[in-house]
Amino acid sequence: MNIAHDLREGNCMAVDVRATAYGADAYRRLHEAVAETKGDDPLTPVTLIVPDRRIGIRARRSLTRGSDESGPGIAALNVTTLARLAEHRAGRALLSTGRRSATRLDVLGTLRSVLDNSPGIFRPVAHQLGTVRALAHAYRELRGLPASVRRSLADHGPVVAEVMRIYDAAHRLLAPAVFDEVDLIQATTDRIRTHGISGSFVVFLPQPRRACDAELLRVIAMYANTRVILGFTGEAYADEAAHRLCRDLGADMEVTWQPPVADALLNASDPDDEVRAVVRRVKEALVEHPGHRIAVWYGTASPYARLLDEHFDQAGVQIFGNTARSLAETTPGRAFRRLLALPAQSFRRDDVLALLADTSISYDGIRAPRTAWERISRTAGVVSGDDWNRVREFARRRRRWLADYPDTDEATARRTQQAAEHAEKLHEFVTFLQHCHAQIESASSWQELGEGVEQLWSLVERDWRPATATLARQEDVRGHRRISEFIVRVGELDGTAGAPDPLLLRQLVEIELDHELGGHGTVGRGVHVGPISHGPGADVDLVFVVGAAEGFIPARIHEDPLVPDRARVATNGALGTRRERLSTQHHFILASLAAAPRGGRTLTFPRGDLRQGGTKSPSRWTLPTIRALDGRADLVITHWERARGLTEIPSYTGAVERDLQPATAQEWRQRTAVTDPGCDDSIVTRALTVHQARLSSEFTPFDGNLAGMTNLPDPTLAPVSVTALESWVHCPHGYFVRHILGVLPIEDPEDAVRISARDRGNVLHKILERLVTSALEDGWAPGHGQSWPRYTHRMIDQIADEEFAVAKAEGLTGYPILWDADREALRADLHAWVSHDDRRRAELGNLAPYAAEWPFEDVDISLADGRALRVRGKIDRIDRGLDGRLVVTDYKSGRLGRSYTRLTGDPCDRGQRLQLPIYAIAVGTAYGETRPVRSEYWFTSRRAGFARVGYDVDDAVLGRVTQALRTIMNGISGGIFPQRPNDDGNVLFECNACEIHGPEDRQIAVAWQAKTNTPELAELQELLNFGGLS
Repeated sequence: MNIAHDLREGNCMAVDVRATAYGADAYRRLHEAVAETKGDDPLTPVTLIVPDRRIGIRARRSLTRGSDESGPGIAALNVTTLARLAEHRAGRALLSTGRRSATRLDVLGTLRSVLDNSPGIFRPVAHQLGTVRALAHAYRELRGLPASVRRSLADHGPVVAEVMRIYDAAHRLLAPAVFDEVDLIQATTDRIRTHGISGSFVVFLPQPRRACDAELLRVIAMYANTRVILGFTGEAYADEAAHRLCRDLGADMEVTWQPPVADALLNASDPDDEVRAVVRRVKEALVEHPGHRIAVWYGTASPYARLLDEHFDQAGVQIFGNTARSLAETTPGRAFRRLLALPAQSFRRDDVLALLADTSISYDGIRAPRTAWERISRTAGVVSGDDWNRVREFARRRRRWLADYPDTDEATARRTQQAAEHAEKLHEFVTFLQHCHAQIESASSWQELGEGVEQLWSLVERDWRPATATLARQEDVRGHRRISEFIVRVGELDGTAGAPDPLLLRQLVEIELDHELGGHGTVGRGVHVGPISHGPGADVDLVFVVGAAEGFIPARIHEDPLVPDRARVATNGALGTRRERLSTQHHFILASLAAAPRGGRTLTFPRGDLRQGGTKSPSRWTLPTIRALDGRADLVITHWERARGLTEIPSYTGAVERDLQPATAQEWRQRTAVTDPGCDDSIVTRALTVHQARLSSEFTPFDGNLAGMTNLPDPTLAPVSVTALESWVHCPHGYFVRHILGVLPIEDPEDAVRISARDRGNVLHKILERLVTSALEDGWAPGHGQSWPRYTHRMIDQIADEEFAVAKAEGLTGYPILWDADREALRADLHAWVSHDDRRRAELGNLAPYAAEWPFEDVDISLADGRALRVRGKIDRIDRGLDGRLVVTDYKSGRLGRSYTRLTGDPCDRGQRLQLPIYAIAVGTAYGETRPVRSEYWFTSRRAGFARVGYDVDDAVLGRVTQALRTIMNGISGGIFPQRPNDDGNVLFECNACEIHGPEDRQIAVAWQAKTNTPELAELQELLNFGGLS
């Protein structure tokens, strides 16, 4: 103990400063100090001043439990911090002056206002977020300095002088309107000097952050009965700040104990393996120690905070301490950022949908139907901006359809009505978003701007269910509250932040979202996880300090570019230099080790870091531990690998195989799979079964063999489309996914750089359908041996313009500059089509158009085995010759590929091209045609040369087609659905249900090759290996 008598003023009290080591020793000192202060009267009021709320809770609980030397000391005890004490003493007086409590937004907004009006040397970067952030940090540091010290800093270069100028300008704007914590501290200090202070105080482990904090402590100690318990580590360099405070209090401490060292030093290959090993050891320790008596601390949050959170969560271990998530990483934080970012990309559809998918949005009293809105906006072709009007048009089309078909069945009418209502509500919702942002952009005051933001935020639901399920759930509730408070503070910026500025608002939002949420969990419930700054004031049985490698501990500290060290040195410790900040980190790690008794201290470090690359060496501060474990006092840190007594953590595989305590159910399952392949673990067993089955040469259920399963569809019971039949041959697995499971590929409008080949073909088909139908209905279609009339070209332009407009309105056309080229190329193809159609009809026997887009339904095709297949479809064009013979034409807008040229040998190309023969059967059946019908693919584009591929559908062709259809029907009804690789090279045959690029594509090919000789696939192989018609 050291008792110093400060008699500089006649009414000063004695200052009792007591040095203590950290951990249990500190709490013994606390018990002694409180007991001595109370004396013989346990109801004597005592104010206990602690550095923060966490230590305050620990101190209160410790005093409640009492100690061997003293009974409980909680009666008449007021536990507080310096800031709360100052607020209690001076807050009401400052509020009475008409000022309000300052917020972080007030400082940021005022600094931006100063930069706008007088940027000085910061002009080139005045509006950048980093500039405001750096100046705000400097403002907070400078606030606690005496005015004389601040004035002297201006002599240390032009940048520092500019920072001082901006500080003074901002403070002049803020001081009349708001007060901050420094004002409270200074007002309390002045009040004590003038009026004194009554009562008794115990100051426990003080860690003053500012010069004004230290001054208030000094004044309290001078004017009141005060006992100060000051923590030391025993290392002079690490204790510099403690010795400086001791001198400020008029005492001079001599610390005689040695700094703590760890009992174990573990090293792992990387931070992930390091954290896994610590979690395993914690789980083992929980058998003998309660969770709150174990602590795991780190030097740098990245990557350790998140790794510890994730691995403890997977292990089912409850923790408390600092959250690894910033406000931006919570669900409300992401939603708030998305809401405010919508105008930057003109309300892109994917941005709006990301907002809806990430959080619960309510509009007009109902929760937004995100799935329906996604489907409607995709179908309507919305990308961004004015495209949202397509949603309104979508609703109008649905209502027109209902009006045109009043006799439709009730279920269809209900679905159509609901789709129209959803579309209208979606359009209203987006219009509301745009209105709110327009109010923000045009606001004439911060209050009006805040109201606009509040309207946006009102869309985000707050889930009021109890937040007890997960830490993430609790953090989301706190995040929603933090953002709501932020919006209120935005509306209070009038008078401090200058004119309302949407850019400043976005900067303020980004700074707010970057802040951590703070503590999570309940202090004392679970394992304590946090930074090493939590070491002072902790008392545990076991402590693990992870990341004890250079770069992590000590963390890299860069010189402040605004207030460099040469200026900081002149403040005599009031502004910490890099050296002093390193000293603080050293103090923290030693205090962390001292929090546990000998035998319970563990340091760990990674030998490398896959995130940053390169190797790691142990922290310079681990050297005393390395020397203690090795027994050689002259060992240098660079030779740590030669030291004895260090423990190398095995790799993840080795740890799972050999560690006594796997941390998670996953690790238990993996260990069992390795050490006991015959274990009774259903998940492991099924995984091994799947893996082995897919590697085998047998066709198994895991390869698509569903033979024998019930409820497989019978494709002969209902009409089926030709393209569906073809798709089974392309890839049976793809057929299963699309036509049996009903899973369809999603094509987002945002991905449409230019009109797709399919949509281009649809537009072409629609134009030619309307042209030929109009000619037939209006009587100007060419007869036998006649050409198309001249005004055909005028009709093409008219119809094309209308269909092009529809395609654009539906969002099918992609980027405008590319659509301009595609549109004109398509128009040129249409005009060229006229003369090529005249030539085609002449070559095939003076044909005349007979029908366009001719539909057929329930056409029976015999499979020659007692079964019949019913098909449906629509034929692009039917022509009739002078002799009455029918010719079927199927338009193609793409290129002439190999699969078409193979039709000369195999009229259905192994079952992959069934349209021509089936269309011919449908026409022949409908018109009673006994002669073979001619059927052709016609490639209606200049790049394909208007080529034609076709044949007469005679008995030989029908026999081959019947065989192919029988194979397809047997495969579908028999449950044959393997993944088949695209061996044709045609992109149209690529399967959307399979991964068609990269390693997965090669695996499909290998598996297909290995299973081709299985009896279940023999019929399909026969179809695919057809040698051609003789």
